[in-house]
Amino acid sequence: MYESLVHKPFSPISLSSLPPEIEFSVPEIYSVLPEFRAALGELKGYAELLPNRLLLLSPVIIKESLASSEIESIHTTLEDVLQQTLFPEAEQRLEDKEVIRYRHAILWGTKLCGRLRFLGELYKVSSKD
Repeated sequence: MYESLVHKPFSPISLSSLPPEIEFSVPEIYSVLPEFRAALGELKGYAELLPNRLLLLSPVIIKESLASSEIESIHTTLEDVLQQTLFPEAEQRLEDKEVIRYRHAILWGTKLCGRLRFLGELYKVSSKD
């Protein structure tokens, strides 16, 4: 099914094959959707009770920071990063400092989106003719 999508070096892809036809209708998914929606609603309710919603996202953000830094050949572990956050920046290892800075950038961007209505403005700019 997906063989036509595999790129072969030095062999151009036929534009007539784009976009590929993929079947998205999967009956097994439809049977679990109501249960999934209920669980998602329950999770959203619990998230609303949190005094700081970023507490829920913080572990995910750190893991994303680690993965993105690894692409740039910055290698460290989750344990090291968490330990290094306890030290002043001047005492942090360079690798851990980079991951921590990436995490701070994501958190700053998240706050900026809410305060400046960033997404709405981005939509206006991107939808201009």
